[in-house]
Amino acid sequence: MSRITQKTQYAIRAVLELSYSFGGAPLSVAGISKAQSIPARFLEQIIAELRRANIVKSHRGAHGGYTLVPAPEDLNIAQIIRLIDGDPRPVDCTVCGGERECELASECVFAPMWRAAYEAGFKIYEETSFKDLQSQDSEIARRLSQRE
Repeated sequence: MSRITQKTQYAIRAVLELSYSFGGAPLSVAGISKAQSIPARFLEQIIAELRRANIVKSHRGAHGGYTLVPAPEDLNIAQIIRLIDGDPRPVDCTVCGGERECELASECVFAPMWRAAYEAGFKIYEETSFKDLQSQDSEIARRLSQRE
């Protein structure tokens, strides 16, 4: 499994923040940036990609900003990873889904392992919706408040 880029981590955090206000008022880039500690200039680029993919919708005006288009339970982490980073593979080999031709492709003992690792990792991302993350975040907040 390839490493998740910082840009993708920011995109996931931005979508999570938008999921908290799903069905409510639009959020500004400044508000998302502050809540999720994402540099505003970088966030603007990410939001533009999310908007082009119809994951967020922009709203103009004094109370404008951005809202999430799909419901949090209908959007998973894998969708954001694939949007921002493409479809990261553990190795760049055509047998394993990459682009590079490999001279050992027809007899590669590693290919089944690389494919299994990729599928296992992405299964976790595909099975984790933004609604799931909201639930986990609520549980973390509840436990922290009990410590105080």
